[in-house]
Parts: sequence; structure tokens; C-alpha cells
Amino acid sequence: MWASTQRDILREVAPGFAVREFLSNFLASKSNWSRFEMLVGESAFLQDFVKAAMVSQIYSYIGIRTVSPMDAGASFKREDDTTIKEKRDLFKEISIILNDNFQKDVLLLEKKTELELAMAKAKLDGKPSVEDIPKRYIVEVSSKFPTTHLIDFLGDLLGISYNFRSEFLKKTYGLKPLSLELEEEVKNPHEEECVEISTFIKVKDRLRELAGLNESPLNVKQLSYLSKEISSRIFSRLPKDQAELRTYIEACGLKLLLIGLFKKYTREKTSLENLFNEALRTLTSSIKDKSKNVLVLRRILSFLAGEERIERLGIDLSMLQAALSGETSSKDVLSKFKELGISKSDLSFMLERYKRLERVRSVLTEKVIPRLRGQGYSVHTVNLEMFTVPPSKLSKLEELIINEVKKHISPPPPEEFRELLENEASMRKILDTLGTTDINMLKVAVEFEVTLDNLVRQVMQALFFECLAHASRVVELYNRLKKDSERFKIFFKVVIEEPDVNIRCVKEEMLVELIIRRQMEIREAFPDLDTLKICSFIWARQAMIPMEKSVRILEETPSPLFASTVSAPLNFKSLPPVSYATAYDLAQRYISIQLEQAKTVKEARARMLEEEEKAKRRVYERLEPTSLLERKIKIALKAPSGIEKAELEWTQKDTQKIEAISKLFIRQEVGSRICPYCARKLRDDVCPEHGYVTPIVEGPLEALAHFYFLSLKTIEEALPQNAKRLRKPSSFSDALKTVKSIFSELKIKGKLSPKSSMKHVMEGDVDRYLIPAVAKEIAQAYMRSVSELRKLR
Repeated sequence: MWASTQRDILREVAPGFAVREFLSNFLASKSNWSRFEMLVGESAFLQDFVKAAMVSQIYSYIGIRTVSPMDAGASFKREDDTTIKEKRDLFKEISIILNDNFQKDVLLLEKKTELELAMAKAKLDGKPSVEDIPKRYIVEVSSKFPTTHLIDFLGDLLGISYNFRSEFLKKTYGLKPLSLELEEEVKNPHEEECVEISTFIKVKDRLRELAGLNESPLNVKQLSYLSKEISSRIFSRLPKDQAELRTYIEACGLKLLLIGLFKKYTREKTSLENLFNEALRTLTSSIKDKSKNVLVLRRILSFLAGEERIERLGIDLSMLQAALSGETSSKDVLSKFKELGISKSDLSFMLERYKRLERVRSVLTEKVIPRLRGQGYSVHTVNLEMFTVPPSKLSKLEELIINEVKKHISPPPPEEFRELLENEASMRKILDTLGTTDINMLKVAVEFEVTLDNLVRQVMQALFFECLAHASRVVELYNRLKKDSERFKIFFKVVIEEPDVNIRCVKEEMLVELIIRRQMEIREAFPDLDTLKICSFIWARQAMIPMEKSVRILEETPSPLFASTVSAPLNFKSLPPVSYATAYDLAQRYISIQLEQAKTVKEARARMLEEEEKAKRRVYERLEPTSLLERKIKIALKAPSGIEKAELEWTQKDTQKIEAISKLFIRQEVGSRICPYCARKLRDDVCPEHGYVTPIVEGPLEALAHFYFLSLKTIEEALPQNAKRLRKPSSFSDALKTVKSIFSELKIKGKLSPKSSMKHVMEGDVDRYLIPAVAKEIAQAYMRSVSELRKLR
């Protein structure tokens, strides 16, 4: 079903993979920032950049559109105009659905971090009773945040969310059934399509089982149970070593500072570059004091970004430590190089050349010289200068040493090696101006900024991941409705093709049931959305229109629910979010719009076929039906001595041309009134040659006989007089008898359809059997004429 192109693979995999990971990586990647700025500008609130990232994923990877392909060409001059409009439409929709949930997710992350920090400090202080600490935070979150955030808060702290998310991700990558029965397709929850939403619903159900959590406020018993479970789990995950616990506390403090930046820029506009630069300054200033101990540095970074991210990044912590604790900063080194007219890229190039020289030096000093010294050679005067000498001028010892080096590495040619030595000398002089001899410091200076950028990216990606619970659920809803549009098409096909009205109604009920399931799911994930917003969102995605337009349609156009009684819209605002009435309305609207589209497509296809037919007729009008035969006979007559040439023989290509021309001729001639003797078309049943006659109305057989008759006449008229006297003139009646004889023979052999008769021949039988048989007769007539010409010559 999915094409094996990179983009199509991403469209299928990206929604299935944890959307939060995808979004967080997308936001932290500098290469994507220009896409966001096209929607929200260079400076915007942080939540607007998040929405822009969601738009990119929804539009480019899931393939959601707000302009139907049938409307795009009429409404927009350029494809770019359509793309920009659709992305802006999606941005508005996301703003409605997401609301301020991202800002609340940032505040929730702050509360979780503060709780973990308080628990860590309590453990460090050796406090015996810590169960009251989580209780204070649970009460605060339950009173200041919506229920969805409380469930996320408890699910994360209890570890329930992680377990369910892992389970659904396994389902995502597992094998899926190729096809399901329609009823099973409706009842199947397809939890793997929406990992975050499915995780949220499961966590909510589990909390209801464990603590009796529901919509009502938490009671004392529930608070005590949850506080005890949370404190127990947090304590079990905290480091047991005192030094490591202090490091964890410092990491939590740094994490709160970074979360503070998120909070700040949800209220103030900024650029993503400025946000990341501030995060970089906050991070470097906080870890600089800890850089003396590589182990402490690793622990802090692992607590912030996760052990896996740090390992995957492959950061050289010793280099980072050297740069952070060095007396001369990388910026000072780079600025001094700039003063000397050496850019950062030039320095990188010089370092790369230096590495090549170092590899040769390492092989020479560590492998070759010790071995030769052990064999009794005097190698105390050996240096790298010998690699700059042409081979013809090398001593035997130098030649031996170079050959030994070549067993381990291929040294550069002499001229290039001389340049490498000059490069090293230049670097040494530069280091003298800096007051140092350590070339590794230059390497640190070049790589330090790149390393820090990567490190900040990983830390920020980890923070974004924790703040994107609701944002990822919005993206998953778009993916879910995209999948639903495919299921809706299956339902429509089944409903339309079902002849039994009662069974059709049952199938329609299954469509209504699917819409109700989707209403319930959206209501679970976003309880602040009212009925009109939920239904307009569902309808917008199925009709491929903006949500604003969907709202107007549902509010202003007559509802199919009242189709047999009154023409009036349904009052969605007065109905509950999950309602049979609203689901039935959407289902019937979908069937209606699909019928209209099917009708439009059918009409367009008919117009296209009609245009093709007209084009064929125009070709036929310019082409005489017997022109091929006339041309071949004339060539045969005019060829003075080439009558024996092979190109005059009848070929398979000629047969194909005759068959194609005859098909056009038959379609043009069927229904015409012709003379039964000469096959001329009649007007008022009078033939110019035979007078008043009883006309023949051409059917497929008569039209084919007409073509066969004209072909025979063309061959005869092209022959010289002495050749004409040797044969009987052709007549239309004979041609008709031949064609009917061919029909009867094919009928006896069982090749023709049982429905075909002399008066009513099936079109398929004419094209597949009768025309090829008559073309064969024409070919034989042509070859007989050519044979007669050969005899006369």
C-alpha cells in the first residue's frame, strides 16, 4: 500500500514512532528552524514554535491537507500558495485544539522536578518520613491543573506511563494483519496508531483501579496511597551513594534553571537561536565548576539528557573537561587566530593535515624504529625529513625504514610531505604567540563549540520531550483521522455497493459507531473541547477543509438528521460531545459528499473519454480507410525491378494498422444507411448508380463488410488493365457473405460470446475475433495481387 520511497516510509513510520521523540528532535535541530520562522516569524512565543513544528510533521509526514486536490487548481495559481495557506490553516486548528496545554506541561515538568529535588534533599538529610512531600505537590497539581495533567503527573511519577508506552511501541513495530473484517476494523482500538493517547487512557484506567481516581477531588485516603507509592518509587530510583546524590541534586537545580527559560519564553517572544544560546550559557556556567571531575561531569549530563543520549552523542568528556577548566578559553584562542588571518575552517584544515603527519610519526616511533633497533640497525639519526627526499636519493637505511612504514601506512609523496612539515612548523609558531606548545589545545578550541552545541541540543531535546505530552497527542489525532479517512472510504464503498437496504443501514450504523469512538477518544484526551469543536475537527479532516469552514458548515447548513422533516441545521452546542445524533449527522454528510465526488469523477472521466473519441474521429477524418493499401500497391507497381523485395511483403505491422483503421471505420459507420450493391451512403434511399433501393442499415457486421469491400476495390483499381481482366470484380454482397461466413465459423468454434448474433454482435467479439479474421483476408488478397504482378512482369 505504501510506496517504497523515503518520504512515504517516513509518513508511515513517523506517526508510529513515539511522536514526542520526533517532535523534540525536530525542535532541537537547527536545520528546521527556518521552516518554523516561515509560519511564526524569527521571534515568537515558545509555544508558537512548538505549533510550527507540529504543522511541519502533520503536513509533510502525515500528509494532512485542508484544500482538496479538486479545488486547489481552481483557487490557487501556484502550488506554493496552496502550501502556505494549508499550513496556516493547520496552525489555526492546532492553536484551538492545543490551547494553553503546552504552557501547562512546562509548569507540570517544573513541579515534577521540584518534587524529585525535594525528595533527594530529604534523603541526603536522612529524614525518616518523606511521604508528606509528594502529598503537597499532588494537592497543588490537582487544584491548579486540569485532570489530564494530574493523570500525566501521577502516571510519570508512578512509572505507569513508561510501561504502557513501551507496550504500545512494541505493537507499533510488530506485525499487523493485512486485512480485517469490517466489523473487526470498527471494534479494533488500533492503540498502536496513537501511542501517547492510548498510554494516557490506560494510565487513567489504572489509576481508577489502584486509587479510585475519578473526576471528583481527591480524598484523604487517595492522597495517602498515592503519596506513599510515589515516595517509594522516587526513593528507589535515587542514587544510593552520597556523592552521587549531591550530583543528582545539582543536576535537578540546573534542570530547574533551564525549565525557567521555557517558562520565561512562553510569556515573552524570542528566537530559537536566542533560547538555545541562553541555555548554553546557563549550562556551561553551571558545569564549569564540576569539570575538574570527569565522572561528576558525566553524571550531571546523564541526569539532564539521559545516559543513552550522551552515549549516542559520543561526547569526548576529557576534551570537554579540558576546555571548561583551561585557563585560555576556546573563544580567546579562535579570536587570536582570527587576528592572524586564520579562520576556524582554516584551522580545522591545518589540524586535519597535522593528524596525517602524526599518524606517520606514530608508526615510525612506536613500531618501525624499535623493531629495527632490535635487529642491530643504528637509527638514532632518523627523522621525518627523509620522507621529503626523492626515492632515487635515499640511502639504503632510509629506503628500508620507508618500506617498513609502508607496511603499516601509506605516507604522502615527498612534495606533499614537505607541505605537512611546513604546516606543522606554522602551527608551532602560532602556538608560541599564544604562550603554549600543546597542539591538542587547538583541537579542543575547534571542537569545543561543536561539542557544546551538540550537548545543548541533547539536553534541550530531553526537556522538550517531557513538555510535549499534549502536543504529541494533537499530532496523533491528525494521524488517527488520516487513517480513519481510509476506513471511511472502505465503508462508503461497502454501503454504496450493497443492494439490500436493510444491510446497507447496518453498514451505515458501523460508520456511525466508528465516529462515536473517535468522539470519545478526543473527549478523553482533550476534555476542554466542546461538541462543536470536536465534530468540526472530525468533519474538517474527512472533508479536507479548514476547521473554521467546517464550523460554519455544521452551524449553517441543513442537517441530514432532519432530511425527511425540515431543512434546519443541528444545534451541536446543545448536545453532549459523544452523541449518536452528531455522529449520524457526520456519517450522512460524508456519504453525501462522497456521492458528489464520485459523480464529479464519473462526469470528468466521461468527458475525457468523449474527448479521446473525438480525437480519434478527427484522425479518422484526415485518414482514408484504404490509404495503407493504396500506398503499398502503388509502390509495387512503380518498382521497376524491386517487385521481389521483402519490404513489399505484408507484415504483422501492416495487419495491426489495418485492424486499428477498421475499428475506427466501424465506429464511424454503424447506423449509416447504404446501398446493398455498391455500399454508397444513401440520401432519401436513392443511389446515384442503382436508383431507388432498399437500404441496409449498417450494424457491426455490415460496417466490417463495408471496410472489407472498400479494401478489395482499392486493390483491384490499383492493378493494371491486363491484371484486372484475370479476376472477377468485387461486390459488396460477396464481401458481406464472406464476413458472415467468418462469423458463423467463429461461432461454431465457440470463440464468440453466446450473446452475439448476426444482428447483435458484442463489441468485444468484433475487436477480438472478427476484425483480425477480416484483416487476414485483406492481407491474403493483397499478396495474391502482388503475386499476379510478379507473373505479369
